[in-house]
Amino acid sequence: MTHKLLLRSLKNQSPQIVAINAGIFSTIPLFFLIWLLLSNHSSFSNENIYWGLIYSFIIYGGIIYSYYHLFNMSETGRRIKIICTILANGSLSKKSIIDIYGTANPIEIRLERLLHAKILSLKNDYYILNKKFLYWTSSLVENWRKFLGF
Repeated sequence: MTHKLLLRSLKNQSPQIVAINAGIFSTIPLFFLIWLLLSNHSSFSNENIYWGLIYSFIIYGGIIYSYYHLFNMSETGRRIKIICTILANGSLSKKSIIDIYGTANPIEIRLERLLHAKILSLKNDYYILNKKFLYWTSSLVENWRKFLGF
């Protein structure tokens, strides 16, 4: 629901930014509701409420992370876009698919998307990282994988 509202109000933002903001903004009412439910039970101490909120935050963070990547894959995955285009048109030749998507270098396309999302900026023909959120997120995932032994 939050994603739908933000998608309509933030029309100039990239879909990925809207998806992550939807996950973040939805935590406020969710955690208020969890706190309200936990605090109304006399059997829960303040410590249990505290740990319940931390546990909920970890679980909900994993849900947000999964939702973002599922949404991101559906938005940006070239294979998924090709499959959806073929499905929408019934069938397409290889030439038709290339005509629809162009023959531009995939790196150029990704760099343009990162510039549009304002994650990167271009100064004197050099790309500079503006927002480090994706960097920190990927570092967190990489460290988590190392911790799990992958």
